[in-house]
Amino acid sequence: MYRCPYCKRLFKTFFGVKIHVGRVHLVMRCLACGVMVPNLKRHIYEQALKRNEAHMVLLALIPHTTKCWRYEKNRKLLEECTEKAMEVCKVNGGGGGLSGARSRGSRP
Repeated sequence: MYRCPYCKRLFKTFFGVKIHVGRVHLVMRCLACGVMVPNLKRHIYEQALKRNEAHMVLLALIPHTTKCWRYEKNRKLLEECTEKAMEVCKVNGGGGGLSGARSRGSRP
């Protein structure tokens, strides 16, 4: 048995503790909206499903494992998000950035 050093919850495997710590105790700030969330990839994915532009772009830009994109609906979402990200990031002839997205370290 293995115990989480932060909340003392017990797990059968060390890997279980690693997954738990990543999901429960590592809270991260979303670059798209600034909210603090325990599972950043899930938050980004759920917001992208709602067609939130800033989250769609972020979803396209973060690294993924191929396993989660084997389902048709997920692949279509990722393709749509990638098109949006390419449009937003393009420098020549378009791409004015994101409206309402949080910018980090940008200067006026």
